[in-house]
Order: sequence, then structure tokens, then C-alpha cells
Amino acid sequence: HSEDALKFLLSLDTQITDQIFEIYKNLLKEEKYLSLYEHDKKFRILKVLITHSTLKFINFFCEDEYFLNNFFFDSLSKILVYAKEQDVLDWIGDDQQNLKFWIENSQLLITKDNNEVIWVDYLTTLLDRSDSPHQTLEEIIHNNIFRSRSSVVYSGSWSDVMKQKLPYITSLKIRLKDTYPELLPLINKKEQDWLKQINIQSLRDDEESKRRS
Repeated sequence: HSEDALKFLLSLDTQITDQIFEIYKNLLKEEKYLSLYEHDKKFRILKVLITHSTLKFINFFCEDEYFLNNFFFDSLSKILVYAKEQDVLDWIGDDQQNLKFWIENSQLLITKDNNEVIWVDYLTTLLDRSDSPHQTLEEIIHNNIFRSRSSVVYSGSWSDVMKQKLPYITSLKIRLKDTYPELLPLINKKEQDWLKQINIQSLRDDEESKRRS
């Protein structure tokens, strides 16, 4: 398997590791758009690279604007979710621009096969590092709950699709209720605003259904 061979090569000295990162970076740069899917070869290779050395991955891939522009439909977020927590926090430090980059580009939650929503362990640390936890949570909610991160075409009504966001909001409230209770009003407001939008969209869907019938 190519992943096993890659893991072996990465276990060698630093110079070889740097060369491997450079080779893969140049290969991927040749593609006009990078659209990643969980089981394709590019995805598996990048996952090996980021799990081996998150800091090196950030240096080679995330700090190159030309390369970043190649990612399609937020494919980068599918890889960054596998980053090592401590490496991420070391890279962010107290740098608010790095914090903003990570919130905008990384996926901070995973949905299990049983639809359980799991937020990353370092979620509260990101809020701790922020100069404005309230604003940072706004961005987390936008980028991880309301923003579409794929090109998937949904079936059914749009209001039903919108309802699928509600468990994410609930899980976020549960996650922060003990560590950041002062931010719960913000989440509650977002939830109420979203419910209103769902009701509005539901009426539109009903009208559209009547026109079609």
C-alpha cells in the first residue's frame, strides 16, 4: 500500500521528510482544482502527511496562498480535522490571524455514523486564546454549522435540509454549558433565528409544492 510506504519514508530523517512534503506539494500544485473525497488517493496521502507532522503540513500547504486557492468546495477542511491538537495550538499561539485562519478553514466537528456530533477537544482552548470569544464563537457557528462545506445536492425540501443543522446547535450548547455559560445566550439566539428562517422557508416550500401539483 502506498500509504504504508509513505509512512515508512516519513519515519526516516528530517531531510527526507522535507523532500517528500515538497514532492507531494508540487504534484498537487499541477492540478487546477483540488477536490478531495475521503477514499481517494490524494485524500489518503494528505491525511498521512498531516497526521505525521501537522506543523510541517501547515508550513508546506497552509502558508502557501497559491496552493490554498487550488482547494475546491472547502476540501482543505476535510484534511485539517485530522491535525494534531497540540501542534495546532502551538501554531496558533496567541496569533489572532492564525486563530481566524483555523476557524475559517478547519472543520471543528465530526458527525459519527449514528449522527452523534462530536466537537474537537480543543474547542474551548480556541475560545480561551481569542481576544473576543463572543466574535470567535460567531465565526465558529457560521463556518461549522451554517456554512455549506460540500457540493452535495440534497433531496427533499430546503426547509428539511435546514432542520439538519439543529442538532449541531444543540451539541454546541451542551459542549459549552459548563466552560462558557456566558456564551449560551448567543447560541440560543442563533438557534431561534434559524428556527424562524426554517419556518419562512417551510412556507416557501409549501407554496412551491402547490405550484408543482
